[in-house]
Amino acid sequence: MAALVLCRQSNSILICAKLDRLSRNVAFTSRLLESDVEIIFCDFPEANRLILHIISSIAEYEAKLISERTRQSLKAKKANGVKLGKPENLLNNHHKAIRRSVKTNQCKARHNQNNRRATALINMMKKEGKTYMQIAEVLDKQGFKTSKGCRFTASQVWPLYRQYLQ
Repeated sequence: MAALVLCRQSNSILICAKLDRLSRNVAFTSRLLESDVEIIFCDFPEANRLILHIISSIAEYEAKLISERTRQSLKAKKANGVKLGKPENLLNNHHKAIRRSVKTNQCKARHNQNNRRATALINMMKKEGKTYMQIAEVLDKQGFKTSKGCRFTASQVWPLYRQYLQ
């Protein structure tokens, strides 16, 4: 939809590599074709709206068949005793996966330039005797964001300060 808006603004043609890669939903494809933007599909550039609707219907039907076959195959494998999923994500390794995830997030946070600047500011404010809540408020007012792009809270300030102490 963003591409349609951009095409309208720049009076451009929307070019798609393949119809079935754009959508396997007839209703969505129909809305695209009914829009005021010209659309060309590289896999079938001479196609008219009727042909594109038919191809879209076939793609939607094919997607349903693939989904049904996948479900049946997984069901058959389960019936034969096969454990599905990655072994490292199974319940018996759950705690290892959580520790790995925490370690990865800490590493990302450590190398985040924003966090380095925030940590320096946190250290300075802690020396001034400010609470973690006060520090979080200052960080928010100055536009700092967490590694995940969120606002700082007191509970997010402490790990950065603890990291500084190490």
